[in-house]
Amino acid sequence: MKHRMNSRLLFLFLLVTLIDSSFGQSPSVNIRHPNYIDSIKDVSQIENLIAQYSKGSSVFRVNQNMKYTDIKCQQFADTLKVKPWAKADFDNNGLTDLLVVGYDFNRDFLDDNRYRTYAVLCVLDKGDRQYDVILLTRRLGQECTFPIIDTLNNISVIKYYYQSYRERSNWDKPRLLETTTLVYQFGDFIEVNLQPASPRIQKIEYSTSGCMGFCPIFEIEINADRSASWIAEDFNDLGVLETKGKLKSIIDEQHFKQIFDLLNYIDFEKLKNNYEVNWTDDQTSFLTIIYDNGKKKLISDYGLMGTFGLDRLNQLFFQLRENQDWKK
Repeated sequence: MKHRMNSRLLFLFLLVTLIDSSFGQSPSVNIRHPNYIDSIKDVSQIENLIAQYSKGSSVFRVNQNMKYTDIKCQQFADTLKVKPWAKADFDNNGLTDLLVVGYDFNRDFLDDNRYRTYAVLCVLDKGDRQYDVILLTRRLGQECTFPIIDTLNNISVIKYYYQSYRERSNWDKPRLLETTTLVYQFGDFIEVNLQPASPRIQKIEYSTSGCMGFCPIFEIEINADRSASWIAEDFNDLGVLETKGKLKSIIDEQHFKQIFDLLNYIDFEKLKNNYEVNWTDDQTSFLTIIYDNGKKKLISDYGLMGTFGLDRLNQLFFQLRENQDWKK
């Protein structure tokens, strides 16, 4: 009897110890590591860091005083109490990242506000002195765009406030202040989805149109067994020579999973069938998803930025032309 009682007490002790040691911890949060961004205290440090790692040719300046030319934008910024820069770990790798509000200036007209573009940037510390500079403002005329850091399920996210987008078909529609929550997933910031879908995707067909310029025109099909084809029509300049014709490949598991998981994460079934920007002469992407024994979802995206999730999907398909072993 005494032996049985001691066994029960030992069991209870171990149970309480396990519960106490795990309470309040999240296995998804990495251990914090001090980095350079932690030490940043002034605007010049931020601008120098962006200048060193940004791939653009413009010059970025922080909107230090959070001043806007549009009165309504100024009211939005003041009400939301937006800061010119803030820190958080967005990619959850234990290293502090940087969220910055400012302007990209033409290098030849640094003192002329007519040649500046409003920009919200996120500087991600990827470790080993490597930084990714990601532009959140991807449409034209987005000065009324305001990012605020928030937390969701122990992950740092961005509450992204913006004026409702105008499309060519609703140019006269009043612009209202809308919001979405962006999370760093699949290599970019996309709309958060706490309940991703899980339909069985059988085939993906992706193609692009031309534009007023040299936009690459191509078609890519991917099957559930990872077999794929790429028809390169025009302007697929990926090396010394332009690629043309029909090529085949087996998509590697990493990129295959990334595309299929992203489609389920953004819940493609619930997306609109048509997206369009409010300018002309741009490129269109056409996406057809065959799933669940023959169902079809078709999405056309004029301007290639219907949503943040679709924008990332467009990037991944463009990159497939370069990161796979294609053969004729």
